[in-house]
Amino acid sequence: MRYCIVFALLAAAPVVTAAELDHDFVEAGYLQGETGDLLGLDLGVTEIRGVKALGDWQLLGGYRLFDRAPAHLAFEGMRISSDIEISYLNFGGGYVFSLGRYFAIPFSAGLVRASTDASTVSELPDESGDGTSVIRTNDSESDTGYFVDLGLRVRPLESLEIEFEHRFMNVSSTRLNDQRLDVRYALTPAIAVGLAYGDFEGDTVSGATIRWRF
Repeated sequence: MRYCIVFALLAAAPVVTAAELDHDFVEAGYLQGETGDLLGLDLGVTEIRGVKALGDWQLLGGYRLFDRAPAHLAFEGMRISSDIEISYLNFGGGYVFSLGRYFAIPFSAGLVRASTDASTVSELPDESGDGTSVIRTNDSESDTGYFVDLGLRVRPLESLEIEFEHRFMNVSSTRLNDQRLDVRYALTPAIAVGLAYGDFEGDTVSGATIRWRF
């Protein structure tokens, strides 16, 4: 609901000084936050994405890495440490519905490749009780699915842009809904920096981005 209020206010803002939206760019960013599970672990998200416009049509691709802080558990003389990284590589195409020169609704869809790398270290007391046995396990798996993305881009001022994005993914037998809000400020016609907030199925993160327009 709060996103609807934000964009309603933006729609009412004056745009007489606004510059046209760009649709060719490469962007990199890093976000930090906390997982939404019971452990509430620290979470870091590294990403890079790009778009090439072909008129109102688009080609796009991106990579996003979720790096969770290791989880440590201890009970009855046992200690277990688990570390998990999840990455998403996506490619696809889309179309931009322009609502004037300063408003646009981008829609895209494509394939996504999800990869999970998990490692666990278990320290168990040996039978004599005088030492511990260390067991290390590593597990990797990957799967291919699809994504559908719908957003809204608004440029109320020449150097300011706001973008909202909702992405649905169906991969690894899991359905995921991600939401993201970006506010960008153009330092030059080619370089823009931004602040981002994301909610990835309860994992909330915020951070900074830098975008190169070409």
